[in-house]
Amino acid sequence: MRALLVAALLFSIASPSIACAQQHKPQDNQQSPSPPPSPSSLVAAVTGQPAPEPQKEATKAQPQNWYEWCWLPIWSNWALVLVAVITARAAIRTLHAIDAQVGEMRKTGKQTDKLIQENIAQSQSMAESVRETARFAAAMEVTAKSLEITADASKRAADASCQSVDSLRQQMRAWLTVIIGGGVPQQREKDLKFDARPLILNTGLTPARNVRYQIKAAILPVPLPDDFDFSLPEKGLADGGNIIGTHQNAQMMAVVDDYIPDEEVNDLKIGKGRSLYSWGTVTYDDVFGASHKTQFCQQFTWLPDGSVFCYYTPGHNDVD
Repeated sequence: MRALLVAALLFSIASPSIACAQQHKPQDNQQSPSPPPSPSSLVAAVTGQPAPEPQKEATKAQPQNWYEWCWLPIWSNWALVLVAVITARAAIRTLHAIDAQVGEMRKTGKQTDKLIQENIAQSQSMAESVRETARFAAAMEVTAKSLEITADASKRAADASCQSVDSLRQQMRAWLTVIIGGGVPQQREKDLKFDARPLILNTGLTPARNVRYQIKAAILPVPLPDDFDFSLPEKGLADGGNIIGTHQNAQMMAVVDDYIPDEEVNDLKIGKGRSLYSWGTVTYDDVFGASHKTQFCQQFTWLPDGSVFCYYTPGHNDVD
């Protein structure tokens, strides 16, 4: 196709030179017949002298006309042919460049189509991933709700278990209380002062460990004043630790500081005006490692048969 195009261009450019050659041929044919005899030639023929040769002049003038009419058009035609060849070659190069550009554009188009297809596939994959993620999120939400319900149930069960354990510990732990024990009235002849002897009793189901107590006894008015100071000595009679088993007891004892007049002994024994009091604290540990404290305060009296009877002072008997 390109060769046909170049041939057509060359033929169209060279056609003017062919037409020029065809135009000059009739002129040559018209000049070739010899001109009619001039009078000078006739005279020469009559006189016998040689006449001048006008044909030579005509032949001399003919090349000049040939160069005038055909020299420049021929070279101009060849120049046009050369320009046409250069133009055709440039056009061919341009066609090559266009073909190469078209090829590159086709390749680019194919790559673009491939990228579009890959993007479409990736978009579909992303859409599928989004759907899968949404389904997974929904499943996780359901699972989270289930876990929340399970965690709530577990927490309630754990709380119930803790309550059960606490309740079991409360039931199984050692409980030390101070009950009525005994006492001795004043007997000066026997060098006996009033003393109080309450009992520590373990009413729990496990032993009490490291049992310690502090106790004090005194002759005080009946009833005790509201602002009475239940102070205790820094160290009690049983400062060291002890163990009291289940349903076992231990006796405490506290002696008043001084004697009272002998005539007041009987009134004090029945709690008339004044009475014997003892108060203090008991500290201990249970088998679960917890520490506890019991507070007590008792008023002692003696019955006619000589037995001891006690009253618990309100507001000062407690256990934790």
